[in-house]
Amino acid sequence: MGAPRDTAKDDAQRAESALSTGTETPRETSTKQGELARESVRLENTIKQLKSEGDQLTKRLEQIRQEATDLERRRDTAKADEQKIDSDLSAARKLLQETVCKTGRTHSRVRTSRKHN
Repeated sequence: MGAPRDTAKDDAQRAESALSTGTETPRETSTKQGELARESVRLENTIKQLKSEGDQLTKRLEQIRQEATDLERRRDTAKADEQKIDSDLSAARKLLQETVCKTGRTHSRVRTSRKHN
């Protein structure tokens, strides 16, 4: 009969343990809930801050893209201006060369005609 009594004693101890664990569990649960609530608030604040930083970075990126577009447009205009200047310079050199050649021939004729006189 010793065995059933030990079993009853064990059952009583288990029941007591369950009761004491039952009273600790709400405290632990409450503590954990508080920790989770604080962590949740911290994470929400971090998310808000990251969203704000993301928005600022997105705006800055858009500004940089616009600046790049403007710089590309200015570069293209400068290249076109350079090509026009090169073309105008080439035409001016050609005209100068033609003028010098004509003037040289004229001077040459004048010199030749003076020699004959």
